[in-house]
Amino acid sequence: MVRGKAAEFDPKAKPKPPKEPKPPKEAKVKEPKPPKADNPRATPGGNKVKLEGDEQRAAFLQFNNQVAHARGRVQLEQDKLDEVLTSAKASGFLKKDFDIARDLNDKKRPKKVDDDITRRLRIANWIGHPLGKQFDMFANPEPDRTPVVDRAYDEGKQASMEGKSANPPYDPGHPAHQGYMQGYHDHQAKLGGQFKKLDAATDSVSAPVTAAAPALAPADGDDDFDGDDDTSFDEEDE
Repeated sequence: MVRGKAAEFDPKAKPKPPKEPKPPKEAKVKEPKPPKADNPRATPGGNKVKLEGDEQRAAFLQFNNQVAHARGRVQLEQDKLDEVLTSAKASGFLKKDFDIARDLNDKKRPKKVDDDITRRLRIANWIGHPLGKQFDMFANPEPDRTPVVDRAYDEGKQASMEGKSANPPYDPGHPAHQGYMQGYHDHQAKLGGQFKKLDAATDSVSAPVTAAAPALAPADGDDDFDGDDDTSFDEEDE
């Protein structure tokens, strides 16, 4: 028996009608999404606003005033910083010292600071510099075995030195809390003693005031300080 389709070999089989071709699918056209109101970059034609004529001039003048104001604030802060650094230099500190402190306090930069110090000590070790003796200790530091109470004491002392209020990060019942407060109050007491010494020294050298300073008063009948004897201030008489 030859295997094959029934329609080809069975004379009683009814021929199947041909299938009608499917209509072609219509291409889908994507509709553009409306721009978001809070997103200026989604505006048609890009995010650049073309200004011309007086609008362009007015926009520039407004931005120029804002930039000048911001630059003035920056210069004012820079002047304050220069004044502080000048006072610090008179006490023996350099700007670089405060840059190092800033980098060490920055959570993103201690790794870079450690790498720089390690590199310096490694090179010092290679060239036989005395600083190279610290390389092994810094590159392979031992765990800090300082008791937590002692560390807390130093933290409280540092907070007082920085002029901060006492804010220990320890539970009130923990010994470290007591250590922090002890360090804070010990330094505060030391400051109080220094102030007392300063007051005593000032009292010993200052002369007692026996006469009051003469009070400034207007001339007779000149109650408004303008040079005449009426009771009104005349701008023309200035």
